[in-house]
Order: sequence, then C-alpha cells, then structure tokens
Amino acid sequence: MLHFGEYLRHERLSQGLTMQELAERLEVSPQFISLLESTKRHPSDKLVQRTARLFEEDLNYLRFLAQPIPEAQKRALFESPSAPDYIPQSMRTNIMVQDTDDALMEALLRAPALPDPEEDTLYHFGAQVSVSAAETKVPRSLIDQVRSDPERFPLKMQAWSDFYEAYYTRHAKGRSAAKASFADLCSRMSTETAEAYPQRLRYLSVLHLALCHHEEGDLPGARRLYNQAHEYAAAVDDAAGQACALWHISSIDSDEGDTIGMVETLHKALRVKDIPAFAIARCRTDATSGYLALWRNDDVIAGANETIKLWRSSTLPGPQDDKSLCLIRMEISAFDAALRMDREEEARNWLSRVRSMRVRIELPDAQEAHLSAVTGVLLIGRDRLTQAKKHPNAALRLELPDTDDGNHLRVTCQRLLGEIAVLEKRLVDAEAVLRDTERVPALKSAVRELDRRGQVAFAWVLLHNAQSDSEAAMGVLDELEATIKSVVADDKRIGDTPLVAHLEDRIGALREGAGA
Repeated sequence: MLHFGEYLRHERLSQGLTMQELAERLEVSPQFISLLESTKRHPSDKLVQRTARLFEEDLNYLRFLAQPIPEAQKRALFESPSAPDYIPQSMRTNIMVQDTDDALMEALLRAPALPDPEEDTLYHFGAQVSVSAAETKVPRSLIDQVRSDPERFPLKMQAWSDFYEAYYTRHAKGRSAAKASFADLCSRMSTETAEAYPQRLRYLSVLHLALCHHEEGDLPGARRLYNQAHEYAAAVDDAAGQACALWHISSIDSDEGDTIGMVETLHKALRVKDIPAFAIARCRTDATSGYLALWRNDDVIAGANETIKLWRSSTLPGPQDDKSLCLIRMEISAFDAALRMDREEEARNWLSRVRSMRVRIELPDAQEAHLSAVTGVLLIGRDRLTQAKKHPNAALRLELPDTDDGNHLRVTCQRLLGEIAVLEKRLVDAEAVLRDTERVPALKSAVRELDRRGQVAFAWVLLHNAQSDSEAAMGVLDELEATIKSVVADDKRIGDTPLVAHLEDRIGALREGAGA
C-alpha cells in the first residue's frame, strides 16, 4: 500500500465496516471516505491522527502514506535498506515480492492460461485447468533448453524450470502425477542455502507438495508440509501465505474430526498481522461453521454479520459463484443459530435473505439439505406439520456426501421426521424412523457425534413420553448423561462448550418436567 486511501479501504474491509460506519467513527462524511479510498482527496493531519487511534496504527506510518508525493519515491523508501522503523516489515520484505530476475523467469515459464501457482489451492477455490499444447509451447521450449544444458543456467533458473514442469503436469494429469516432481524439488532445495533458491519458490514448492499429500488422503504428511509452508511465510512476515497455510491446516483438523482444533487454527490465522480481507472472509466463514457445531450461536450470527459484508465486496478476489456460495452458507448458518435461540423473527429474516440468493445460484446438495432441515424446524415450531415434513424428506432424497456433514444432516432430517410422526400420533412410524438413525455411521468429530446422539435421544424421549413410558424416557436420559461424561473425559475441551451446556440444560428440563 502506497496511499492513505488504500490503507483506509483495506482496514475498513478487514473489520467489516461500511463507509457509513467508518465515517461516523472518523467524524467525516461517507462521501469523503469514498474520495479518500479512491485517492482523489488527501486527509488532514487531524483525520490521520483519528485513523491511527481507531486502527491502533503507527501515526508516523500513516502520515507517510498521507503525503502527496510520487509513488516512485515512496516505493524507493520501502525498498531502501535504511527504511524508517515505522515502515512495516511486510512492506519491505515479502515472500511474494521477487527480484527482477525471478519475475522475468516466472513470466517466461508460466503459461498465461494457468492461474498463479500461489492461488492454485483449495483455499483460493483452485481447480484443475486444461491448457492446450499451443498455450504451453513457448514455456516448455524454455524448460527443455534448461534441462538439455543445465550448466548454462543458474541453480534457481533450473529450479524454477523444474517447478513449472511439475505445475504443468499437475494441470494436465492431476496432482498425484506431479507429486514426485514437487517432492524431488523440495528435497533438493532443503540441502541448499537460502541464497541459492528464492523464498517464493521454496514456499510454492512445499505448498503444492502438501496439496498433493492432502488430495491423496495423507493427512499427517500434508499437515507437516503445510506447517513448513507456514514457517516459510512467517519468517518473512507474509500475511497472505501464513493465512493460506493455516487455513489448509484447519481443513485437516476438520477432516480428522477435531472441530475445536479447527476453530483454534482459524483463530490463529485471523490473528496474523496485516491479514488480507480475503483471508479474513475465508477463515471467518469456516470458523462460523465450527461455532455452529459447538452451539456458539451468538458467535455464528456475529460472524455472519461481519463476514457477509466482505463477501459482498466487489473488490474481494475469487470466482463470483464461489464467493456467493460462501455468503449463502453463512446466511443458512445464521438462520439455524437464530432458531436455536428461539429468535423466530430474526430467523425468518435470515431465511428471506437466503431465498433471495437462491434464485441466482444453485446450491450444493449439502447446503440445500441444511436449508431444508432448518426450514423444517421453523415449520414444526409453527405447528405446520404437513409442510414441515416435506423439507427433511426432500433433503434425504439429495446425494449427501458420506462425510460428517452429510451424515449429520441425514440424522437431523430423520430425527425431524420422527418428531413429526410423534406429533401426528403415528408412534409406530416414529419408532421406525428413529431406528433408521442407528444405521448412520458414527461421526469422526466427537463434538458432532455428541450433538447427533443428543438429537436422537431427545426424539426418543418425546416418543416414550407419548407412549406413557416414563421409565424408558428416563433410561434414555441416563444413557445420554453417561455419554456426555465419557466424551468429556476423553477430551476435556468439549466440557467447556455451549453444546454440553445445552444438552445438560435440556436433560434437566426434561427430568423436571417428568417429576412435575
């Protein structure tokens, strides 16, 4: 960032503020904020001071950005070895900032049709891209020259050449086909000094090798390599690289069933200094899914309100459809959380927002099922049972993945159908539906498995009470209490979650009701 307006826009988006909200805090008009962000106006020193206090930034740094001097002079100061201390380290040295030779090498070696290797990740919604032989003819001819006569080229040119050869293989044949080449390159660079190979190349090579391991299901290997990528990024204060690596680590936490660990890793990413707005949106979105699993319902709604503003921003990078899906995922989670807290009017507002987005984009089956399940809960609460049961039935007809998400949704929908059957006095049907939940495999996440068991247990209690079998109902509650104790004994972190508090409160209320 070379201008005060660029800094102002970055901080506003990072904190999820509208121009109106920022204007109120800085005591100026929204129109003036717009002019500042578009670098059409310069701030007064008093405004610079208020901005420094608001964002807890070094005042000298902001005064420097606010100076109306040519970009070339500012850039020269950033790159100078004698740059003042108030210039952030990330502005002076960055894993993604390359010298002229490296930039030229990449320009020659990378086919324009392919994405930047830095953005060809799960985190950036990356996908395999097909390129024709004609599109890679020029860079491949250079790669062939380097390989045929390596002594003519310096080590880093050889390494860049090998990296892009692997990168082309990744897009032509998939990550698994490129794994050995990325591994050889990483091994070679680990034996050389930092001066021999540029830091960006080290980062990209280990990141792509980690992605290969991740895709093959080697989670321990992928975690080790993502941690190495994070170390490379942290060593040079590269916020974007750190966030990317940590997000991938959090996805492994999720794959391994560690919901609490996933949230903690995402929180670590969000604490990285100067984290880009895209990273904030990406990490908050997944953290909000974790909050929902933990029954941190207030955090779900707060996270949705903050993050949706970022996903709506036209300046946020990424494919529009992917950004829209992240946005609607947040809205569905907020809809669910509001209903859990018995805030029906707020829940209906979230549902209206979801419906307005659905007309523009087709939802994946898992999100469609989540929306159907929560809509069913809303309709049950309003005693519209005939309409309510259509939604979980529709969800169960979708192709849900055989994952924790998919199986949790299956159980939720079966449990809703069981409760509806009880309310409609179809007790035999209710028992059959609830027995179907036993066929769903146990979930990897101890948190989500506990939530699933709680859902099913409370549905059985509803059925047993309808059958006037209080002994059986109390037996189900006893078993659930024993399950909670066992789960908490295995992982004490779970004992502090709102999920456990919710289950214990519900058990207490049911026992009290039975006693009355």
